[in-house]
Amino acid sequence: SSMKAYFAGLPKESPWVFFRHDGVYRQLLPTFVYNALREAAVASKVQAVNIHTFRRTAAINMLRAGVPLPVVQRAGGWESIAVLVKRYLPIAADDLIGAVDKVDEALKSGLILDSLEKSGDAQVQKMAV
Repeated sequence: SSMKAYFAGLPKESPWVFFRHDGVYRQLLPTFVYNALREAAVASKVQAVNIHTFRRTAAINMLRAGVPLPVVQRAGGWESIAVLVKRYLPIAADDLIGAVDKVDEALKSGLILDSLEKSGDAQVQKMAV
């Protein structure tokens, strides 16, 4: 693949992971990344995209894949789970529907009722009868 060839051609002694190639390998500067992202967004007619868009998308994808919230928080380097949830994880309508569907499935299977009955709560035990 072209990616494999790219990495195979990098100087072995370089301290950098990402490079910009314009005749000579050199450090990939943040301004280059921002400019490339802006140009790609304009070309694809995507609005309101920035580097944090990728960070947020990665977090959402990890959560949807079942990665526990504390792991997502550490992987993304967020200060706390509260910051991650409040600033970076807006809840989409599909997520809410998915949550309702999961609760519905758990109720139909008896999973929630079984769990509540095992809790020893007298009110729940009365409702179960």
